[in-house]
Amino acid sequence: MSSDALHFEAVGVEKKYQKLIWAGLLFIVLGLAVMVCTFAYFHSQGAYEEGAPQTIYPMLPILLIFIPGYGYRIFMQGLTEWRLFKRTELSGLKLDKDMISGPVLLLEGIYRERLLQRKAPAFHFEWDDINNFILEPVRGSKGYGSPPYYKLTFKERSEKAESSCFIMRECFKADEAEIVKFVTKRLGKAHVVNNDPV
Repeated sequence: MSSDALHFEAVGVEKKYQKLIWAGLLFIVLGLAVMVCTFAYFHSQGAYEEGAPQTIYPMLPILLIFIPGYGYRIFMQGLTEWRLFKRTELSGLKLDKDMISGPVLLLEGIYRERLLQRKAPAFHFEWDDINNFILEPVRGSKGYGSPPYYKLTFKERSEKAESSCFIMRECFKADEAEIVKFVTKRLGKAHVVNNDPV
């Protein structure tokens, strides 16, 4: 590949949607098991027989539907992301003279949500729209153990939520020096910020 276009394979990116799929299945199975066990318990106590005292407890198995429902939502989210990832021609980060692009699976934030709503498999940001490229050790001010990200800040965005987006950084640790070198060449040294602790 020429020096004007580089492609970096996203190492381990599949883990993200695989976790969603397995977590969704776990919630579905556990939720259904809890519902069945609760129903069996109340049935063995005679709560569903004629003449049993009227309480809300026998309705508990029906009220617990939110557990497998939540699992189904997570499972479908993981499945949708997996399908989008398989549809895209990009399996990592592509940097060329005009833009930075990659699969939606690498994004976090409002841009990810909007692209997923449109069922777009990939993102494309032109260098002319990018103000800063920031290497962040964690996403957000509180951290909460979130993984490291590349934060892109954009020029002239009306909404604050649209002023930046986050790209998963942990998938490109081996190639980070090359990525930073290329981005520095495109944006200039003043627009590449490294917030990693020294």
